[in-house]
Amino acid sequence: MLTANVKLRLDVPGEADQWVEIRKLPWRKLREASDAQQTIAYAHVKTLGKEGLDAVKDVTPDQIAALRKNPLASYDAGVLLRAAVTAWSYSAKPTPEEIDDQDDALVEWLVGEIVTLAKPPRSEADEKNA
Repeated sequence: MLTANVKLRLDVPGEADQWVEIRKLPWRKLREASDAQQTIAYAHVKTLGKEGLDAVKDVTPDQIAALRKNPLASYDAGVLLRAAVTAWSYSAKPTPEEIDDQDDALVEWLVGEIVTLAKPPRSEADEKNA
């Protein structure tokens, strides 16, 4: 399936008469966003030195599971937003500058919607069989 043909128009929560249209992202763009986030995380750990490395070593399986469920921890928001947002009510055509100028609440919500569209939630049975 060509992902560019799959689009979803969403009402922006808490903003009357505001909407955003997103497209389903292809696997390569998701990989790019994941790689970008991993690069950022690695650089952060590197700046912390030995303390950062020790903290990463002490991460529990529950913490890893929680991180995997959090799209903001798994993907670079900027990469996702710039690739997925195709139209919105804020202006005629979303620009990268406008996309980068959104507040945290909108970004968090939109990233969740983008990832859900690209990777719909799997059932517990699917998870066990994966």
